[in-house]
Amino acid sequence: MRHCEQRLGLSILLLLAVASSRLAAQPRTMGLMYNDSTKSYNGYTLFAPMNWNVVYLIDNQGRLVHSWDAPSKPGLPVYLLDDGCLLHSGRDINIRDWDNNQLWSYNMHGDSWKRSHDLMMMPNTHILSVVWKTKSVAEALASGRDPAKLDSTGLESSCVYEVDTSTNQIVWQWDAWDHMVQDFDSTKKNYGVVRDHPELIDINYGIGPNGEANFIHFNAVDYNPALDQVIISPRIYSEAWVIDHSTTTAQAAGHTGGRYGRGGDLQYRWGNPETYRHGTPQRHRLYYPHSTNWVPDSLPGAGHMMVFSNGGNERPWSSVEEWIPPMDSLGFYHLSADSTYGPEEPTWWYRDTVKFYSSHIGGSQRMPNGNTLICSGRWGTFFEVTPDSEVVWKYISPVDSNGPMTQGETLRENQNSVFRCYRYGPDYPAFEGRNMTPGDPIELPGQVAMAEPRPGMTLTRLTLDATRWVRDRAMVAFSLPEPAEVELTIYDCRGAEVAVLADGRLASGEQRFTWDAAASAAGVYVCRLRAGDVTTSVKLLKLN
Repeated sequence: MRHCEQRLGLSILLLLAVASSRLAAQPRTMGLMYNDSTKSYNGYTLFAPMNWNVVYLIDNQGRLVHSWDAPSKPGLPVYLLDDGCLLHSGRDINIRDWDNNQLWSYNMHGDSWKRSHDLMMMPNTHILSVVWKTKSVAEALASGRDPAKLDSTGLESSCVYEVDTSTNQIVWQWDAWDHMVQDFDSTKKNYGVVRDHPELIDINYGIGPNGEANFIHFNAVDYNPALDQVIISPRIYSEAWVIDHSTTTAQAAGHTGGRYGRGGDLQYRWGNPETYRHGTPQRHRLYYPHSTNWVPDSLPGAGHMMVFSNGGNERPWSSVEEWIPPMDSLGFYHLSADSTYGPEEPTWWYRDTVKFYSSHIGGSQRMPNGNTLICSGRWGTFFEVTPDSEVVWKYISPVDSNGPMTQGETLRENQNSVFRCYRYGPDYPAFEGRNMTPGDPIELPGQVAMAEPRPGMTLTRLTLDATRWVRDRAMVAFSLPEPAEVELTIYDCRGAEVAVLADGRLASGEQRFTWDAAASAAGVYVCRLRAGDVTTSVKLLKLN
């Protein structure tokens, strides 16, 4: 299915027709909103709208450089690999080359488990993925779950699986369920003093925001090859956790073994010491986070940890937090004197308690110039900030569940949501030898008129009618009150020109043209009429 397709019937339907001869210029509501080219990091930004099955690559001017038609909507993040391939996570994980050919696919679902949220490619081309695994009511009770925090669906544990892309085999896995502690039921084998075991997970701490079974809710994973460690984001616990990847799967299920000698127990955790009965609410630093990651070694802040903290009822605003973990030269993390994991405060943060709030989804990425790219996911808004928190670039995704929207349309929360975005520099290996010539913006042309018509132009009403159809032919009609220079053009949902129906001076009176759409794919199109200095358009949806 092409990215503009919507297979809903066997006809072409008119979705919207708005006409006016003296439109006031519409304010920008999407696409590029601001770019300080002297301060922003120049590159190409990759994003996948959550409600549409196209992945876009844009330049800093908001112009489309490349796109991939995906087999499904993303199961949240997408990554551009250094060979120019796209790592895409819909229901299946798949890799597509630059020309959109599928090279690899893997259905990472089982009878009692499913891949969810984040994934990443490791240096050995294996893929780490977040997995949610169903645990029955009996299993939950046997592990000391408080029945008051349990319903008939049981629980969902959170896991990390590693897939070998050459064999399609799961070669390593870690399950949070193997590292639970509880002080509710002394008859169970994992009974203990929660406060004395910061390396373990209190099974009775977490409960989903609506009381649902997903009581941990991993939503991010990142890998540090130098340390052979994995960092994960347990949203409900409002923390970041680090585990040892050097273990075997058997060691990962236990408490000994691996490079750091602690098996699969938590090596480090930060953001909410109340989860292991230390600290007070005043030491709560993270709130329902996403996108936990290490800052890569080549970038400012190398080795630091960073997270997008969404916020919630306790703190109804979002932030990006960066901190330096208390790690020695061998990769071991150390508790402070009061048996909590530091630091007490982050080393850098971005906070705007008035304008910045995405209650779920979002991300952050450090740029080579020291700036940070932030994705406010629920609003589909990407912005770049300096270390001094100055916003130097801003872009709003112009794509909803029907594809690209028209400039000037009003956006609603979650309409154009994006899980995360990434920027890649011009020297990124994926771009070598590629055609990086930018095209038009993704959003469709808006209904924008010049402030005043040219002298002698007396149009008072310009109406474009495309309501009459004969099979796959659209009958387009409009009326000119006087002779005018006219352009009548069909665009696809990327803003690319599909057909020119008229281009030149036309006499006054009724005008009729036909667009033969038989060879065009199903999807959203725009018919735009420009007469003199006046422009109007209609949005069309072709259905098979």
